[in-house]
Amino acid sequence: MSGLQPFALADLPAEPWKNGGGRTRTVATWPAGAGLSDFDARVSVATIAASGPFSRFPGIDRQIVLLSGGGVRLSGPGIDHHLDMPLAPFAFAGEAEVEATVLGGPSEDFNVMVRRGRWRARVEVLRTARHWPGGAGGVLLAWRGDWTVLGDAADAAPVRLTPGEGVWWQNGGQALACAPAGDAGALLAVAFDSV
Repeated sequence: MSGLQPFALADLPAEPWKNGGGRTRTVATWPAGAGLSDFDARVSVATIAASGPFSRFPGIDRQIVLLSGGGVRLSGPGIDHHLDMPLAPFAFAGEAEVEATVLGGPSEDFNVMVRRGRWRARVEVLRTARHWPGGAGGVLLAWRGDWTVLGDAADAAPVRLTPGEGVWWQNGGQALACAPAGDAGALLAVAFDSV
């Protein structure tokens, strides 16, 4: 593994959505530095403050997880989903014409996107101690409680995460041991692999 790259959500700059309808903070892209039209994988945290259409990403598989707020209703051809349960991933196609209707004020959402046919993403919310596969790349984001993350390399040092902090990596391969400090933890976990 090429190393765990730390980040804090509070330090990530907010940028406009692809369609200008909201704001997002990019956690990481693969390859590193890729833009909205040439990424293979992308993880971000978006704020949805008003109803309106989602940006369309043809050829992209998406997963979205409500982090906080009242959530939104996602509707469009073949889609009618209330994204109002925190920490429950929902998958949909990036080219879908999706309209988001705010359900009760602004919400914050964790977004994972991969280029279909080239990459696949596994997204889970860990609540107890688990080993997480390294994958070719990935992200861990502590959302509730403090967490310790440790790689299985002999020289690995533990990384401690507080809510809103995380790590991302590329060129993975080793599993990561993830353990909460208490009983009420929640850690968003993403692993990417090529198809």
